[in-house]
Amino acid sequence: MAKKIMEEGARIDKSRAAIVQAIEACKRQEKLLTKQGVQSGACHFKTERKNPTMYVLEPVKDGHRKYVHVGTDPDKQADMKARLRRWALRDALQKDIQRLERELKSLDWRIEGTALETRSLEKRAESIRDSHLKQET
Repeated sequence: MAKKIMEEGARIDKSRAAIVQAIEACKRQEKLLTKQGVQSGACHFKTERKNPTMYVLEPVKDGHRKYVHVGTDPDKQADMKARLRRWALRDALQKDIQRLERELKSLDWRIEGTALETRSLEKRAESIRDSHLKQET
């Protein structure tokens, strides 16, 4: 049984290290997306003109919504669409990172709880053993 527990402990250590590495890789990707440029909001086009004019409607802050004028230039529109896609990817990535960190913290808490419980049980077993050994002598 002790061998099985040691093997499982080693497997848990490797799994935990892999989870930490995955979180770190996700954080690097998050920074890269931010460095490439992100924009929150949604595209909106005014189509009553000859060339559709692009605007970005940002999320409401303090009861106000900001409109970012992008214009009619196709290159600027493509750049803004890429920024919006990167923002959505980064937002989803941030949520996944937070969830993984929360779950890892919970796992660590449970492992620590198991270790404390094991030490407590060990002390009780020693105490019981010692009290019975004294009775025999």
